[in-house]
Amino acid sequence: MNWSGLEVTSTAQVNAWKGWTSDATRDTWIGLAIKSISARVEQALRRPMLSSAQTEHFTITKNDDQVFRLLGTPVNSGATFEVWSDRDRLFASSTLVDATDYHVDDNTGLLVVDEAYLDRGFKVIKVSYTGGMAANQAAFQSQFPDILEAVNMQVAFDYESRNRLGQVSNTGPDGSITVYDNSPDDVGPGGFLETLKEAIRRHRRRAYTFR
Repeated sequence: MNWSGLEVTSTAQVNAWKGWTSDATRDTWIGLAIKSISARVEQALRRPMLSSAQTEHFTITKNDDQVFRLLGTPVNSGATFEVWSDRDRLFASSTLVDATDYHVDDNTGLLVVDEAYLDRGFKVIKVSYTGGMAANQAAFQSQFPDILEAVNMQVAFDYESRNRLGQVSNTGPDGSITVYDNSPDDVGPGGFLETLKEAIRRHRRRAYTFR
């Protein structure tokens, strides 16, 4: 999945969260970090943060259920939603599946084709629709304030930690404290603070019994 381009936060918001005044050098660093962290967060969420036009292709083999999990959730089924079934993969208008032959659940992104027999083969099913978490940055921040807060924290933490890369704990006269855990886990290869991991777990695309 390519990054949708939605930046979770802004340089001004990170500065305000941290209580920093604007500094050209630091602001440039923060701007680049926001892009990188936003892209990584989207991958961990397993769905696009920006609601936009999506096109997906599916492979279906003999005896497969005609149930498909769409990536862009929630789906905006009020916008144009089209399904093609074409063993030649040309997807002409004559291969469109009638809208009365399928159902899509907006929240889960499950597409069920229950009134038509689909072609079998490699990527013979094409689905075009609009879907994703929010229409723009302002809407995303309003709907997912916990992700916004956690990303502000992550950007600030990464900035403060840039001169001690690889350091995971501090030791003093009273003992040691872990300051950074880069171990791989269910969220991804590592590098996120626990606050951000928790926010991702709350909002990432869920796994269902259907494929």
